[in-house]
Amino acid sequence: MMKNQDTYATAVRKPNNEIVVEKSTYKNFSDKVKLFKLPIFRGMLVFVDSLVIGLKTLNYSASFFEDEEEQEKDKKKDKTKDKKRGKTKDKKKGKTKDKQRDGKEDRKKAEQSNALMMAAAVVLSIGLSIALFMVLPVLISGIFSKLITNYYALTLMEGLIRLAIFIGYVLAASQMSEIKRVFMYHGAEHKTINCVENGFELTVENVRWQSRQNKRCGTSFMLFVMLISLIRFPDGRKRNMIKLINITNSIK
Repeated sequence: MMKNQDTYATAVRKPNNEIVVEKSTYKNFSDKVKLFKLPIFRGMLVFVDSLVIGLKTLNYSASFFEDEEEQEKDKKKDKTKDKKRGKTKDKKKGKTKDKQRDGKEDRKKAEQSNALMMAAAVVLSIGLSIALFMVLPVLISGIFSKLITNYYALTLMEGLIRLAIFIGYVLAASQMSEIKRVFMYHGAEHKTINCVENGFELTVENVRWQSRQNKRCGTSFMLFVMLISLIRFPDGRKRNMIKLINITNSIK
């Protein structure tokens, strides 16, 4: 999936290697509410928009594989029925319309169930990412709190642990064949974007020699934020803790 302003396109490779492309439009909520065009609120809205579009594209791509599975099941059922009952091809044609109607209803139900499953998967993934990249580094660094008394050193260790977990997570995921193929498609997206932004004609030959790196990549952004957090978070967190202690003391 690739997005440009209020238009995004989704390309899906079907099991028979046929590539289906669908173009869609998406209007941001910030166009209606000017508050969400401000820096802090704008970032929050972009995160929500990306989740919504991601759910739509995942649901759209999953529908193709469900259709293929249903067609294969129907073919197997028809073959077994033909062997047992000896039905002719003319009788089969009369049932195709009923199957198409039932298929449309089943497809709607499947899309609704897929949307719920995708939403649950997003909530679960957010919870796991918080536990893995935020809670776990704090717990691990807390084990060494008795040995390391310096606050900045302990916070630096927490940031390094978080960075190591992130890099290890990406490396471990890349060893899976399916995820590795996803990374390959992701690199192809970067090449395509670089080809367009560098002013070249969008052809396979021009895309091939483009760089796989992209300055707006989400994974690179996460890595950049973690590196910045090693420098800025210790001082900022200590100031916030001092303010919190002063507030609690004033209340008492």
